[in-house]
Amino acid sequence: MKLSSVLSTVGLLCFALVNAADVPPPPPENRTFEAPRDKDGRRKIKTGAQFGKTGARIDVCPSGDCTNGQMISLSVSRIEEFKKDGTKVVTADTTNKGANAWLPIETTTINGVSAAVTSFAGDIVVNSKTAKFNLSTIIFESTSWAMNGQQNLTVPAGALKFSVSISSWPFAEGAADNYLQFAVKLKAKSKNNSTALGPPERRKGNATHPRDTVDMGEGMYMDAPTNAVIDGTDTSISAEINSHHDVVEYVWKFPQFKTGIYYDPVVGTTDASASVTTDSSSGVSVAMVASSLIAGLAALSFAFF
Repeated sequence: MKLSSVLSTVGLLCFALVNAADVPPPPPENRTFEAPRDKDGRRKIKTGAQFGKTGARIDVCPSGDCTNGQMISLSVSRIEEFKKDGTKVVTADTTNKGANAWLPIETTTINGVSAAVTSFAGDIVVNSKTAKFNLSTIIFESTSWAMNGQQNLTVPAGALKFSVSISSWPFAEGAADNYLQFAVKLKAKSKNNSTALGPPERRKGNATHPRDTVDMGEGMYMDAPTNAVIDGTDTSISAEINSHHDVVEYVWKFPQFKTGIYYDPVVGTTDASASVTTDSSSGVSVAMVASSLIAGLAALSFAFF
């Protein structure tokens, strides 16, 4: 082989290696939260959680055991624009695409309480345009609170509060009263693997408690406020449970907006076996579910956009 050919080959290899070094590694598909421990090694709460890219999925495990304990799963299934008469205008491309991924889980102080936070944020494609999407969550170590517009929500220790933010949505030209449907798939698993839970049921709130509660069985629940922040203003919204075969969705209806929406539900359990613990074992078992559909926690404000 000629020396010039050898040098050319070496040069190409060096170029490829240098450029490969400049490319950051892809973010991990899944992230896992394990309950923090005090100075004596005891878990402060039992909660475990898993986060994955597909469907921006959240798996909350109140007992810390995602294999043998309760598990509440939520995953974004669709974001769609409709006309006032119910005619569908467009469905956004799935949140799974592009660089959208869960950020590393961090511990911070919110409202004076230590909390674990993470978020799943990025662009979603709406026809040939884009909108901004953010799914963020918090797990508090002690009972705390959060504001959803003018509403103060109590967040029990170990419960997961998640926030949904959507902005820059390219509504159809000339539209003034279209609306968005934001849907998440709901699924709950019993702490007894041989027990099949019934379908989720919604209990409507009232003027004193302006939120609906979705009962998923065995004390597992989602508190869903009946107001959202639309263009900075507390606004009444509606929601419903849709069931089709084995798929159950909780669907929120948000009115057309100019800047964006911000909305704050809470997920947890009242089951005593998943309450604050004094366990002093040396490890926490939060087994990964054999699926790439696992997802997340975090807290970022609407100002993120």
